[in-house]
Amino acid sequence: SFNYSAEAVGARIERLSAHAARGTQLRLVSDALDLADDESDVHRIVARAFGILAPGLPAELLVHDSTSTRLHQVAVHPVVGAPGCPVDTTSGCVAMRRAQAVTFDGPSAINACPHLRDRDTTCSAACVPVSVNGHLLGVIHVTGVEGTPPAREVVEQLVTFASQVGTRIGAMRTLEVTRMQASTDGLTGLANRRMLEARVGDLVRKATPFVLAVADLDHFTHINNTYGHEAGDRALQLFASVLEDNVRGHDIVARFGGEEFVLVYPEMSVKPSMEAIERIRVALSRAIERAGLPPFTCSFGVTHSSVGDSVEAIIRIADAGLLTAKDLGRNRVVYADEELAAEIF
Repeated sequence: SFNYSAEAVGARIERLSAHAARGTQLRLVSDALDLADDESDVHRIVARAFGILAPGLPAELLVHDSTSTRLHQVAVHPVVGAPGCPVDTTSGCVAMRRAQAVTFDGPSAINACPHLRDRDTTCSAACVPVSVNGHLLGVIHVTGVEGTPPAREVVEQLVTFASQVGTRIGAMRTLEVTRMQASTDGLTGLANRRMLEARVGDLVRKATPFVLAVADLDHFTHINNTYGHEAGDRALQLFASVLEDNVRGHDIVARFGGEEFVLVYPEMSVKPSMEAIERIRVALSRAIERAGLPPFTCSFGVTHSSVGDSVEAIIRIADAGLLTAKDLGRNRVVYADEELAAEIF
């Protein structure tokens, strides 16, 4: 009786020790995830965690991005590799459809995952969905020998781990969306005034020369009043698209407010920038014709960063060029300097 009790106590101590060890592993992984800077960091940590939480078992993490339901592999077990599940959409994954972990002994059971039957080599599997606040982000796949699926303790660890991963990725994506909304114009997708001022401010602080152009759609109120606000919105979106299609990768394009836009050409002199803007005017005319929109034009005021020592001063002088372009009959480009600004204002 004493020996039986001793064995029972020893077994319980062993189970508690193993449970404590698993808890320690999960805390270490959670700490690592908290230190991740971006999703690629999370993927790297997940791969290393597979080696700790599922030693000797092929494992992978599949996720989808915010614009698609198509799954793609982002992390695999660093030693034994990935199970290579062929599922490619969220709707095709049983665990994601059920929103809960599932375990399969092998492909022969009547209720086996269809993807197990399609494999070249038979195996068992555990599939754990990754989600945050009920929103599915991906799935963890772990496979084992047919008839011997990953142990219950391993699956329980993976469920907790999936929750940690989902929380971290979800927080990162929410932060990125918030940043985009704070810096992007909702109608056109261009940088907004706040982002423009921040980026041009950086150029000013670094003493990087640039050309700045302020653009304004001519008679935009007439478009809204005659054809409706929907036509006005389409005109703004079309103009934004033309601007984006006719700048270099490091140029800045922003909607400054209403029908006013700003172009910034870093390290470009005035003459080539004026030529680039003339090409925009030609491209706009062609784009309007293709889109079937009511005809409209745009006026530009252009200046060089050397005219002022602050973002506000440079934009103010470019505005003088824009106002002059309007006074001269619109649909043109006018260069402005301090002298013209003093005369206008």
